[in-house]
Amino acid sequence: MTGFGKKNKSEKQKSFLSKAKKYYSKKNYNETIKICKNIINKENNSDEAKKLLAKTLLHTKNFAEARTIMMEISINEGENNSELLSDIGYAYKEEGNNILASQYLKKALDINKNYAPALVNLGILALNQSELENSIKFLKKATTIDPNINLAWEKLVISYQKSNKLNEAEITCRQGLDFHPNNSNIHINLINILSSLKRLDEAEIESRNLIDHNPKFINAYIMLSAILAEKNLFEEAKYYIEKAINLNKNINQIYFIHANILIKLKEFDKAEISFLKAIELNPNHMNSYLNLANLYSAENKIDQAEAYLKKLFIISPDHIEGKISLGLLFAQKGDYQKAK
Repeated sequence: MTGFGKKNKSEKQKSFLSKAKKYYSKKNYNETIKICKNIINKENNSDEAKKLLAKTLLHTKNFAEARTIMMEISINEGENNSELLSDIGYAYKEEGNNILASQYLKKALDINKNYAPALVNLGILALNQSELENSIKFLKKATTIDPNINLAWEKLVISYQKSNKLNEAEITCRQGLDFHPNNSNIHINLINILSSLKRLDEAEIESRNLIDHNPKFINAYIMLSAILAEKNLFEEAKYYIEKAINLNKNINQIYFIHANILIKLKEFDKAEISFLKAIELNPNHMNSYLNLANLYSAENKIDQAEAYLKKLFIISPDHIEGKISLGLLFAQKGDYQKAK
């Protein structure tokens, strides 16, 4: 009788676990957590439920709780599970503890030197610490072992860019896009690289293709606008930056770009409005103060120009370009002594 009851209880737990896995696959993490915790409360030795719970907690950014569960399981298993050790390292990384993150990720590689997620996270750690050679080494190996990890390609491209290895960065973008043709972040990195190499026509084509593919990806509009502005096609640049504004009216950088394009088109009143909006959204954006002050100076609005330069100096007292603009402003006022 007791044996039958235990078997029935075990079958119920398996059924609950199966249900939790379905919720997890559908990214319904709240339900997954609820079911897993219910299973663990009734059957504390259910490592499968604990592992699923920990994975789900990682997705919901409850890193400390996830790590605690994984460390308990890992110790019980003799610290011989590379996936668990890698996930513990990842949790430490997200908590900002780089030393312990590195230790656990390397433990994972001691067990399985080709465990790609550990390589990716070690590469990201190295990138964050500007250890670019190590970052490239780890991420390149990860993309070779498992080319299906999007993030590995994205971070490898950034590592090459920061190392000023733009040719390698371009090749990596194109290789990554062979595996992940819909990855907008790799596309935007490729556009950045082509722009840096002054291959503006290619960058423009890539930007337009990206917009066609992902019409809500705001960075594509920003990049295309910048490229068109660099080609002195200011009306078209204005059109695309205004498309970006329509997608998101709360990004100060977009208004800053918009204002600078409007100045090129001599639409000074509208440029003033966009600079002010950029400052409203980010009161510490120094270039908005500087360029607005220069706009006022060009319009001979001396007092307004001086007021915005003073606001700039509150944020950055030694701002060099600001001091140059202030000197020119004093000269404009005829105060040549202060202009010096």
